Amino acid sequence: MPNDQDSSPYRPPIELAETSGAFCPRCHGEMDEGSITSTATIRWRSKSAGLLRKFLLGGRKLGRSKSGFPYRIPAFRCHHCELVILK
Repeated sequence: MPNDQDSSPYRPPIELAETSGAFCPRCHGEMDEGSITSTATIRWRSKSAGLLRKFLLGGRKLGRSKSGFPYRIPAFRCHHCELVILK
């Protein structure tokens, strides 16, 4: 009987499992591919936006949620310097 891990439909192809192919632009370490998740809306608030605008609009919504599921934004994360890059 084959190893359960080898037959898993969720297992990435061998080429992708060995390396993500992404390297950190800051420290040049290998980056892990994953996602940022939240049950609340994730928003971008620019430093240059006025206080009233930030309060009224709340910022630009990042990512999408499906009904009943959390927000999910695909990203890469460096384990060495903690840099996160959104896709």
